[in-house]
This record gives sequence, C-alpha cells and structure tokens, in this order.
Amino acid sequence: MENKDLAELNEVAKEQKTSVAGSIVSESNADTDTSIDTMPKDNTTYKLKEYWDFRFTKEQKYEWLASYQDIKEVLSQHVQKSDKILLVGCGNSQLGPEMTQDGYENVISSDFSVTVIKNMSERFPEQKWVVSDVKNLKEFQDGEFDVVFDKATMDALVTDEGSCWNPNQKTVDDCFEMCQALHRVLKKEGKFLQLTFQDPYFRKRYILNPEIDWKQTNYHKVDTGLGYHFFVIQKN
Repeated sequence: MENKDLAELNEVAKEQKTSVAGSIVSESNADTDTSIDTMPKDNTTYKLKEYWDFRFTKEQKYEWLASYQDIKEVLSQHVQKSDKILLVGCGNSQLGPEMTQDGYENVISSDFSVTVIKNMSERFPEQKWVVSDVKNLKEFQDGEFDVVFDKATMDALVTDEGSCWNPNQKTVDDCFEMCQALHRVLKKEGKFLQLTFQDPYFRKRYILNPEIDWKQTNYHKVDTGLGYHFFVIQKN
C-alpha cells in the first residue's frame, strides 16, 4: 500500500472518530484472486463506509466466512429457486452470481458502497445490483422479498460492541435498525437467513429482539473454516 493511500484512509478514520490502530497487515483468502494490504488491526474500521470504498478500489473479490459451495445445501433447504431474494452487504462476493448460475431466478445484491456496486454491475451486468444501507433499505418496498440473506454484514456492525456480555448502546441500536429494515422488506412468513461467526448465545441478543415480530425456526452449524452459525428466522 502506498503511503499516500494509507494517509488518506487514516484521515477518513479520524473524521469518523475511529482510528486505524497500528500498521496495516496483509490479508489473503482462498477465494480471492489477489493478496492485498487492506486489513486494519483495529477491527472497528470495518464499520466505516469509507474503508470499504477504499478497499473495493483495490480488491476484485473476497468471500467472507464461507463460499456458496459451502452453504449451497443448507440454502436449498430454506430457499426456493423462484423466491425473490435480497443479499445485504454483498460486497464483492460471488454469492449472487453463483446463486443465479445455479438456477435461482430473482437475486438482488445490495451494499452501501457505491464503489463495489459499480464494480460488480460492470463485471456481472446480468445481475441486479443496488446501492442500499442495510440499516434502512429505503430503496426497497415493504413486503418485497421472500428471503433476505446476511452473510457477515451484522458481524461488521458488532466489531466495536465492547464486551460481548454488555455491548455498547450504539451497537445494539445499529443491529436493531438493521433487523427492523430486514423485517420491513420481508413478505409475511418470509425468511431472514444469517451466516455469522458470532456465538449463538451472543448473536441471539441482536437478531431475536422481542420488539421484532419474527421467530427462529432453524439453525445449522456450517463446518468450514473456523466453523460458522446459520440462523433461519421467519417473519410472523
């Protein structure tokens, strides 16, 4: 990474009252076609839109947690090929294109980064790509989707929760806003699917808030990488 690029990223972090602690270290991924210097030691930077815009100028693709092949069987148990599906926080994952290639008929990928949506729409023009913030999803109508899938997006929101036993109020509020938005765009009895690294005991605090009118109907352990958690939640 050039010194100028790092200085610009650090300046953005300061403006957001979030510092990039220490140096930048190299990040690589088996499903990524490059090894790049974009992973900050301070994980709270993952909440910054400016960080992602910066990263997506450097990176072609990256799969968080698991690839489509890793979760294909689990997805098929809960999603119909004809369902209207919204992927939130899609980043530069190949999930949407691979689902479409596998026969899913109506997959929309969304992210709050204009940079990545522009890049991905140029690479996969046959796909639907929409700039949208997961905490409001204002670009979508009430009851529009049969399925909403989050693969590690909420994980970014909880990076600065502090103690997992007593998370700070900002993190709690961010996750609640996200769940409200997901609930709003789901059809009645629609499904919210989430893949996460966070232990279920702590994650349920966020996704099963009693103020959100939905319920958990299933759970799967995804045995790839470090091992991840797949929740199935259905709107009442």
